[in-house]
Amino acid sequence: MDNIELVDLTCTPDIISSSKPKPNRKLLWDKADLCVYKNNVDSELSKITVPHEALLCRDMKCKRHHDAINEYYVSIVRGLCQAAHCIPSTKSDFHKHWWSPELDELKTMCIDATTLWRSHGCPRSGPINTNRLQCKYQYKVAIKAAIAES
Repeated sequence: MDNIELVDLTCTPDIISSSKPKPNRKLLWDKADLCVYKNNVDSELSKITVPHEALLCRDMKCKRHHDAINEYYVSIVRGLCQAAHCIPSTKSDFHKHWWSPELDELKTMCIDATTLWRSHGCPRSGPINTNRLQCKYQYKVAIKAAIAES
Protein backbone atom coordinates (compact mmCIF):
# COMPACT_ATOMS: atom_id res chain seq x y z
CA MET A 1 0.00 0.00 0.00
CA ASP A 2 3.04 2.32 -0.06
CA ASN A 3 2.31 3.29 -3.65
CA ILE A 4 -1.07 4.88 -2.95
CA GLU A 5 -0.99 8.63 -3.27
CA LEU A 6 -3.25 10.42 -0.84
CA VAL A 7 -5.25 13.16 -2.48
CA ASP A 8 -6.12 16.23 -0.45
CA LEU A 9 -9.77 16.96 -1.17
CA THR A 10 -11.26 19.71 0.93
CA CYS A 11 -14.98 19.26 1.50
CA THR A 12 -16.29 22.30 -0.30
CA PRO A 13 -19.35 22.37 -2.53
CA ASP A 14 -17.48 22.91 -5.79
CA ILE A 15 -14.49 20.62 -5.19
CA ILE A 16 -15.57 18.43 -8.04
CA SER A 17 -16.96 21.00 -10.47
CA SER A 18 -14.66 24.00 -10.13
CA SER A 19 -10.94 24.56 -10.22
CA LYS A 20 -11.26 27.82 -8.29
CA PRO A 21 -10.40 27.09 -4.64
CA LYS A 22 -12.89 28.09 -1.97
CA PRO A 23 -11.80 29.37 1.45
CA ASN A 24 -11.35 26.62 4.01
CA ARG A 25 -14.55 25.79 5.80
CA LYS A 26 -15.00 24.30 9.24
CA LEU A 27 -17.86 21.86 9.68
CA LEU A 28 -19.99 22.56 12.75
CA TRP A 29 -20.68 19.00 13.88
CA ASP A 30 -22.32 20.17 17.10
CA LYS A 31 -25.10 21.80 15.03
CA ALA A 32 -25.47 18.93 12.55
CA ASP A 33 -28.37 16.53 12.10
CA LEU A 34 -26.37 13.30 12.26
CA CYS A 35 -29.27 11.14 11.05
CA VAL A 36 -29.46 13.15 7.82
CA TYR A 37 -25.68 12.96 7.48
CA LYS A 38 -25.73 9.17 8.00
CA ASN A 39 -28.40 8.79 5.33
CA ASN A 40 -26.38 10.98 2.96
CA VAL A 41 -23.22 8.93 3.60
CA ASP A 42 -25.11 5.68 3.00
CA SER A 43 -26.53 7.05 -0.23
CA GLU A 44 -23.22 8.43 -1.55
CA LEU A 45 -21.12 5.39 -0.64
CA SER A 46 -23.65 2.98 -2.12
CA LYS A 47 -22.98 4.58 -5.53
CA ILE A 48 -19.30 3.56 -5.44
CA THR A 49 -18.20 0.40 -7.17
CA VAL A 50 -15.73 -1.58 -5.07
CA PRO A 51 -12.70 -2.70 -7.14
CA HIS A 52 -12.55 -6.24 -5.72
CA GLU A 53 -9.92 -7.39 -8.19
CA ALA A 54 -7.63 -4.47 -7.35
CA LEU A 55 -8.07 -4.96 -3.61
CA LEU A 56 -7.14 -8.65 -3.91
CA CYS A 57 -4.10 -8.02 -6.11
CA ARG A 58 -0.78 -8.90 -4.42
CA ASP A 59 1.50 -7.25 -7.01
CA MET A 60 2.60 -3.95 -5.41
CA LYS A 61 3.82 -2.61 -8.78
CA CYS A 62 0.61 -3.30 -10.69
CA LYS A 63 -0.13 0.06 -12.34
CA ARG A 64 -3.68 -0.86 -13.44
CA HIS A 65 -4.75 -1.86 -9.94
CA HIS A 66 -2.84 1.04 -8.38
CA ASP A 67 -4.91 3.48 -10.45
CA ALA A 68 -8.13 1.62 -9.59
CA ILE A 69 -7.39 1.83 -5.86
CA ASN A 70 -6.54 5.53 -6.14
CA GLU A 71 -9.81 6.15 -7.96
CA TYR A 72 -11.66 4.15 -5.29
CA TYR A 73 -10.07 6.30 -2.58
CA VAL A 74 -10.95 9.54 -4.39
CA SER A 75 -14.53 8.31 -4.90
CA ILE A 76 -14.89 7.63 -1.16
CA VAL A 77 -13.53 11.06 -0.23
CA ARG A 78 -15.79 12.77 -2.77
CA GLY A 79 -18.78 10.81 -1.48
CA LEU A 80 -18.05 11.87 2.10
CA CYS A 81 -17.64 15.47 0.97
CA GLN A 82 -20.95 15.34 -0.89
CA ALA A 83 -22.65 13.83 2.16
CA ALA A 84 -21.28 16.63 4.36
CA HIS A 85 -23.25 19.31 2.52
CA CYS A 86 -26.02 18.93 5.11
CA ILE A 87 -23.55 19.88 7.89
CA PRO A 88 -23.57 23.61 8.76
CA SER A 89 -20.20 25.23 8.19
CA THR A 90 -18.36 28.46 8.73
CA LYS A 91 -15.08 29.95 7.62
CA SER A 92 -12.28 28.14 9.42
CA ASP A 93 -10.82 31.39 10.77
CA PHE A 94 -14.21 32.66 11.95
CA HIS A 95 -14.05 31.24 15.47
CA LYS A 96 -11.65 32.72 17.97
CA HIS A 97 -9.51 29.75 18.94
CA TRP A 98 -8.11 31.71 21.85
CA TRP A 99 -11.54 32.35 23.44
CA SER A 100 -12.04 31.00 26.96
CA PRO A 101 -14.79 30.66 29.57
CA GLU A 102 -13.11 33.46 31.53
CA LEU A 103 -13.64 35.79 28.56
CA ASP A 104 -17.28 34.70 28.39
CA GLU A 105 -17.70 35.68 32.04
CA LEU A 106 -15.99 39.06 31.53
CA LYS A 107 -18.13 39.71 28.45
CA THR A 108 -21.31 38.97 30.42
CA MET A 109 -20.17 41.28 33.24
CA CYS A 110 -19.42 44.03 30.70
CA ILE A 111 -22.84 43.64 29.04
CA ASP A 112 -24.60 43.67 32.42
CA ALA A 113 -22.70 46.80 33.54
CA THR A 114 -23.50 48.57 30.26
CA THR A 115 -27.19 47.60 30.50
CA LEU A 116 -27.35 48.95 34.05
CA TRP A 117 -25.55 52.13 32.95
CA ARG A 118 -28.05 52.66 30.10
CA SER A 119 -31.03 52.00 32.37
CA HIS A 120 -29.79 54.87 34.59
CA GLY A 121 -29.63 57.34 31.69
CA CYS A 122 -25.98 56.86 30.66
CA PRO A 123 -24.38 58.93 33.44
CA ARG A 124 -20.87 60.26 32.69
CA SER A 125 -19.73 60.08 36.30
CA GLY A 126 -20.52 58.22 39.48
CA PRO A 127 -20.20 54.60 40.62
CA ILE A 128 -22.35 53.12 37.83
CA ASN A 129 -20.18 54.67 35.11
CA THR A 130 -16.99 53.77 36.99
CA ASN A 131 -18.12 50.13 37.25
CA ARG A 132 -18.97 50.05 33.53
CA LEU A 133 -15.58 51.45 32.54
CA GLN A 134 -13.73 49.03 34.83
CA CYS A 135 -15.59 46.04 33.42
CA LYS A 136 -14.94 47.23 29.88
CA TYR A 137 -11.24 47.76 30.61
CA GLN A 138 -10.83 44.31 32.24
CA TYR A 139 -12.58 42.71 29.27
CA LYS A 140 -10.39 44.47 26.70
CA VAL A 141 -7.18 43.68 28.60
CA ALA A 142 -8.17 40.01 28.93
CA ILE A 143 -8.89 39.77 25.16
CA LYS A 144 -5.53 41.30 24.29
CA ALA A 145 -3.77 38.96 26.70
CA ALA A 146 -5.55 35.89 25.26
CA ILE A 147 -4.62 36.90 21.72
CA ALA A 148 -1.00 37.50 22.75
CA GLU A 149 -0.80 34.08 24.48
CA SER A 150 -2.12 32.29 21.40
